[in-house]
Amino acid sequence: MFKSTLKQSLNDEWYTYPHTVRLILPYVEYFHRIWCPFDTANSHFVKELRAAGHEVIHSHIADGQDFFTFAPPTEDYDAIISNPPFSLRDRIYQRLFALQKPFAVLGSERGLVDSRTRFDLFKENRFEILIPQGRRQFFNGDKILTPPFQTWFICHDVLPKQIVFCDSEEKERKMHYDKHAHHPHHR
Repeated sequence: MFKSTLKQSLNDEWYTYPHTVRLILPYVEYFHRIWCPFDTANSHFVKELRAAGHEVIHSHIADGQDFFTFAPPTEDYDAIISNPPFSLRDRIYQRLFALQKPFAVLGSERGLVDSRTRFDLFKENRFEILIPQGRRQFFNGDKILTPPFQTWFICHDVLPKQIVFCDSEEKERKMHYDKHAHHPHHR
């Protein structure tokens, strides 16, 4: 089972279910314009963020918009939210911090800081982690992947404190949240 899951996960094109995207929504309501740099128009990130009232710019390498060479004008977006390919995480985190915008991206708890590059990036930059209860599932067509590790939202200037635990989507939606007192931009 583990070998088959690992073999499937070597393909980085795994899509996020809407309920996973909704976990981050209570924390990004301040950002009106969101860039989803690893997403097509059919992405649940794009759909759920738009349904929540955000303006969304999406880009994807399949459309010739490589995250490492493309970015919308900085004034066109307030934050970056997406599910990037886990295999490129060193380069992705480097670019995310270099863009100097708030971000919330899905990432694996496994190996979060096991490379020297990631260790130094997270040591030298402010970051937060949203830890949902349980493991997330992903899909690609009719295939479903449940990785043998937890998937977290790795954030920068998004969450009210460095580590936030969430039990479920329903509890997050019902949670009372004082916007002005706890928003990172009001520190």
